[in-house]
Amino acid sequence: MGLLRATKVRIRPETGPEITSVRDPGAKDMFTKDRDIKRADLLPPNETSISPRDKIAICKFFKDLLDVDLDRENDAIADAVFQQFPGQVKRLQELERRYNRLPNRPNLPSALVKLRESLEKCTRSRQVEDTVIAVKKNLDALRDGIQELGISLTDLTDSAVDAVTKAINIRDNQVAQLKQIERWTEITKAIAALSEQLNSDRSWRDITSLEPHLQAIEQHYKAVRLNLIETQENQAKEIQGRIKQRQGFLKLNEKQGEYVLRSVQEATYDTTQDALYPSLLELKDSALIKLQKAEKAANTSLDNVLSEVTEEQVVQLPLNLSGREVSTEAEIEALVKQLKERLLAQLKPNTRIRLS
Repeated sequence: MGLLRATKVRIRPETGPEITSVRDPGAKDMFTKDRDIKRADLLPPNETSISPRDKIAICKFFKDLLDVDLDRENDAIADAVFQQFPGQVKRLQELERRYNRLPNRPNLPSALVKLRESLEKCTRSRQVEDTVIAVKKNLDALRDGIQELGISLTDLTDSAVDAVTKAINIRDNQVAQLKQIERWTEITKAIAALSEQLNSDRSWRDITSLEPHLQAIEQHYKAVRLNLIETQENQAKEIQGRIKQRQGFLKLNEKQGEYVLRSVQEATYDTTQDALYPSLLELKDSALIKLQKAEKAANTSLDNVLSEVTEEQVVQLPLNLSGREVSTEAEIEALVKQLKERLLAQLKPNTRIRLS
């Protein structure tokens, strides 16, 4: 046992891996069971590649990066590996959790990928000598990785993840919508700062400096959206006003009036200046189209209701004159004659004609 502790011998059991340390699995049985020691081979130590200089470097790594003082012995080094490395695995997992929260998750830096592999290799075997050899082979990757891990955990806090997520959402929603309707030139500087930050390798660094630019973008978006909402509401009021001015509308009761105007009311988008949907483009273009269709529907509804109230049928006559051109007096007279004939053809007792 003394020779084994002094690394002067190694033991090859009848089964299982060689024993080079009293800490190795099976070492205790070797010295408490006559059968095991009698059937084992006692051999001179391996010519391992672990030199005193290697042990110095390993112990320096533990001191500098993990604040652990070690004796320059294989047993002490192996013990430190299994005491310290599981904690580093957990720290790395915590960093990966934060990475997973980032939109369009970036890849881990290569130093951290190598660190994950090195930690696994160093804790794969419970044999002392194998563990120390693994640490020696992966020492550079361990040193670089743990340094990078500390920096990354400090930079990429949960609040930094939230800030990056907010910035990306503003870029993908508010900025994208403003560009769709070409209403972004007033905040060109803020958008440029946002783009530069998010395009950097580690967008979470100094992310707090972006906050004034994000506020400028959000305020401009809200102002533009509110303007479109008010425009939509004004257009709806104008349409309702035109319908109310039609002959016979005043004969309707409250319930009938609400029925006629309902399509116009339902055509407006129910939204606020803080919302993201419907988009600015929909508020700008689709809202007008919806209101135009709603006006036609409201007029048709009014025709039907008036026919019931006044017993006078309202006939809709589409003029279909959009794009029609006239250039001479004769053409004008011909057009008027054509319209007159169409109107007279529809004119009947108890009938009114509505041109559309």
